[in-house]
Amino acid sequence: MKGIADTGFLVAFVSRHDRHHDWAVGLAEQCKEPLLTCEAVLAETAFHLRNCIPVFTLLRQRLVQLAFDSEDHIVQLEALATSYGQKLEPTNIQRFAGRSGECSLAIAGGEPSSHFELPPV
Repeated sequence: MKGIADTGFLVAFVSRHDRHHDWAVGLAEQCKEPLLTCEAVLAETAFHLRNCIPVFTLLRQRLVQLAFDSEDHIVQLEALATSYGQKLEPTNIQRFAGRSGECSLAIAGGEPSSHFELPPV
């Protein structure tokens, strides 16, 4: 499965004490290739974990892969944020989804109900 990882999912995956840890581990086991993410998500994950080492481990073990550079998409991000009244983070998810045409699943946070199928692009 191809997917996108957001902060909530990564925190739940790393933190054994998180109430969604088992869900995150189970979902990660279904992934045969790295989940796409961005620097902002990795920075937030390190902040919430109060430790950056697990973030580097996620990258090194290829659970996640950096696949988004806001600088390359600033005009589109601003337009999406304006139209949807959202903060930048969910907008990143929308841009990922539009960019990665083969993506079948977006993981948009730590709640098990927050993953959803993406329509084919």
